[in-house]
Amino acid sequence: MRGGHAGVDLGVDRPTIARARGAIKFGDPYGRDDVADKLKVDVDGLLGGGSAIGEQATALSASHLQSMVGLGDAESGWVGTSADALVRMASAWQRVSDQHYTALTRQAAHVAAAARTFYATDERTAAVLEQVGDRVDGEPYDSAQ
Repeated sequence: MRGGHAGVDLGVDRPTIARARGAIKFGDPYGRDDVADKLKVDVDGLLGGGSAIGEQATALSASHLQSMVGLGDAESGWVGTSADALVRMASAWQRVSDQHYTALTRQAAHVAAAARTFYATDERTAAVLEQVGDRVDGEPYDSAQ
């Protein structure tokens, strides 16, 4: 990755998703101190963060499933309306668990897609800037690059 051009610094010094929260910072065109001077994107951190979110979603889903198995095992000791209520609650809990899993895996996919999109955009922009620089410097443009 080219990085470092046009005020872009792409460090890869942070390794997981908690890092994804602080991975993108935007500079302030008015030079205020409360905002970063450059756009800094930790692409590897975002990719790792997306992966970590997916892993956590899978672990959470497995834990919920284990709880549902435990409820199923306990169901034989329940009778009448209590047993019916337990089945309804377990079903509702499983639906909520499934919704959480879906939301988390979507978030993971979006974080990873954002990292890949930024990387591709950065590479294209760097290539264009190099071409413009070559033209300004009087060097011929080489389309093979």
